Amino acid sequence: MKSRFKSACFFLLIISTTVFSSEQISGSYRYNSPRPFDFITTAPKNYGDFVENSFEKNSLKGLGMIAGATGVLYLFDQQILDETQRFGRKLGLENKDHSKPTLTIGGDDFMYAPTDIGSSILFLGDGWTTIGLSAGFLTSGLINHSAKSKMVSSELMQGLLFSGFSSQALKRISGREIPNARSKDRGRFSPFASPKDFNDNKARYDAFPSAHIMTAMTTLTILAENYEEVTWIRPVGYSLVALLSFQLMNTGAHWASDFPLAIGIGHMAGKTIAQNGRTPAPNASGSEVSFAPIFSPFGGLNGAQFVMTF
Repeated sequence: MKSRFKSACFFLLIISTTVFSSEQISGSYRYNSPRPFDFITTAPKNYGDFVENSFEKNSLKGLGMIAGATGVLYLFDQQILDETQRFGRKLGLENKDHSKPTLTIGGDDFMYAPTDIGSSILFLGDGWTTIGLSAGFLTSGLINHSAKSKMVSSELMQGLLFSGFSSQALKRISGREIPNARSKDRGRFSPFASPKDFNDNKARYDAFPSAHIMTAMTTLTILAENYEEVTWIRPVGYSLVALLSFQLMNTGAHWASDFPLAIGIGHMAGKTIAQNGRTPAPNASGSEVSFAPIFSPFGGLNGAQFVMTF
């Protein structure tokens, strides 16, 4: 993961100075503009609801599918990697990431930019892509006075922080070698590496799960949940996630079995964050408000009545 936390913190300086206000009803939901730093203070609730949603009865099938897919892919990880890189070379995509640092502050690289097609594909899962989308929605929300756009901006930042912290915690727990640094086929696992070892030798511990895929999936799900009427978001988004997965293997950054858990966490995190960012609108549950005329028994209009049905 390339400076995901650094890039997120950099954006905080911009978003935290913005004044938020107003509310908006969009479709079946009410959106209230977020307050500054809501994308940080909502973290405990998002994590709590994520855990609760993940272990609901309806989610157990999904957990089983993630575990099964991870196990099956792990058995064939080396073969899948070799064939993916062979096919990448046929397509003219080098088995190397050519991203270059473009923003350095205090000796730390805050941003890596793509320099070719391959690194442009990898940038789909970079934290700066999510930050750019968040900034776009925030700008639109401020210009158009849209509480929904401002809330989606906040949710995207919530998702970035969620996926960043979650992936880093799981990487430190699993400690799997990335393909480019493998000491044996399918990579060695060295769980619970010390902070110093992890920071000094990230390639030895950084594979499982994929932070790029988790970030991309969380971002995609937040957008799809908030804009259900835009039917192309999911098919286009899933295609881009698949392309990103291919390139992560082609450049030797990840194994195929690093993806199922990242996809599952990103999907559930995105749904949870989107649900927590809105409430059902007054008429979303079938209630209706109307005015009805009152007629006199002797003929003629005698008044009107206000009618609310639930």
